[in-house]
Amino acid sequence: MTPGRAASPMVEPDHHESGAAILVALVAALLLSAVGLGLVSMSNTERAIAANFGAAHHGWLAADAALARALVDVRRAASPDSLLSGPSASAFADATLTPAAPWGGTLDLAALSAGLQARSDAESGWNPNAPRWRLLISGPFSRLAPAGGWDPAIYVVAWVGDDLSETDGDPLADANQTVMLVAMALGPFGARHTIAATVAAGNGVRVLSWHDMR
Repeated sequence: MTPGRAASPMVEPDHHESGAAILVALVAALLLSAVGLGLVSMSNTERAIAANFGAAHHGWLAADAALARALVDVRRAASPDSLLSGPSASAFADATLTPAAPWGGTLDLAALSAGLQARSDAESGWNPNAPRWRLLISGPFSRLAPAGGWDPAIYVVAWVGDDLSETDGDPLADANQTVMLVAMALGPFGARHTIAATVAAGNGVRVLSWHDMR
């Protein structure tokens, strides 16, 4: 030791400050991790919303296309009676009531028809003119129109029935040149979009009214 110079005291590390710094770093890391997870979750949610919106939009377009195809058969029919109970048949129709679904598995068209009939009966109540729905068209949407950005995993069906304004008491016979159509687009995971229309079938085909069925 040099004479006349005092020795420098040794500085002991402050363990409290070191622990606080580590704790702050851990909290910051956790916050950053939470923010990152939140952004990922938000991105996934936005993608899911966009996918659902796209699927719903495709379903609506496919149901509308099925309705347009059913109108072709109404126009070609010899008479509305031939649609309701006669020999008229569509060229766009599967040969089976249990066709393969575009997304896998099979569909039960007879069950779909029965479900539509049950709903219709419940809504119209006891009415001798309540429609008796007849399956008119059925098939994969890919056979109905080019894909071109459309979802190919869609199956379309449409039914024809007499309209409720009839007064003849016979749902299988037409007295006013007017019929009803119900078009449905089916997709994977139970996706479904349905449109109903009232159509004037005499002297050309005119859509008198239509609405979405919920």
